[in-house]
Amino acid sequence: MKRKLMTALILVLAVLFAVPAFAELPKAPVKIGVVLPTSGAIAYDGNLALNGIKMAVDEINSAGGIHGNEIQLFVEDSAGIPATAVAAMEKLVGMEEVVAVIGDFGSSCTLAMMDVAQRARVPLITPVSLAPK
Repeated sequence: MKRKLMTALILVLAVLFAVPAFAELPKAPVKIGVVLPTSGAIAYDGNLALNGIKMAVDEINSAGGIHGNEIQLFVEDSAGIPATAVAAMEKLVGMEEVVAVIGDFGSSCTLAMMDVAQRARVPLITPVSLAPK
């Protein structure tokens, strides 16, 4: 479990510091979406990952955010169901206008979300997926 949390934290940090466009943004929140199974069969793992992501964001925000911009998380529950994960992804890139999405656990949800991410040109970072695609 610690390895999964550390991986999630590293990925969050990588996305946040790898996008130089943030330096030119006005002082507005940096919107990051999170799609994880916070209910259902693998909710325990999803909630562990979410807690790790929140810890990383709290640490970054308490240090001044990204170039002075606070990170704002938008969290959606996929329940480990691909159709629910896709709906969550569409909401995040549409209504919430996030600049990146972290999620989901498992290949079935991640593969389903990839098309939405590609169409929206939003990075999708997954903590755990094992499909060779």
